[in-house]
Amino acid sequence: MSKRGMGWRVVCGFGMLMLTCTTGFPQVLTNLGFEAGNMSGWETFGSGWRISSFSNDAGSDAHSGAAGAVNDVMKDDKDEWRGIVQSIPVEDGTLCSASVWIRTLKAKNSEALLELQFTDKDKKVLAIKQ
Repeated sequence: MSKRGMGWRVVCGFGMLMLTCTTGFPQVLTNLGFEAGNMSGWETFGSGWRISSFSNDAGSDAHSGAAGAVNDVMKDDKDEWRGIVQSIPVEDGTLCSASVWIRTLKAKNSEALLELQFTDKDKKVLAIKQ
């Protein structure tokens, strides 16, 4: 199986996501900290997504900067999974690292994760790392 034309599909629960690669570009995500005030560059799945600049003494919806992605979960919601996604093409042999900041409030029986999906040029998933 050739890695030529491989890409990353970055999926995270919610929060701030960072992906850096050694291609000479220190940051390859579009609208990294949601500072555009919208979800431009990101796809979402599941309901309840919004951008927030809320902050008080107990914390902030933004990890750094002025805004953050927020997912409002209500008791009667039916979504099993929710996330935000950004696809990033990378060249074969490129070394990348990823991290995510996730803040939860009153979350019961839930989980959050960072998932990297490695895809071929046709977006067929070759491998998944969590």
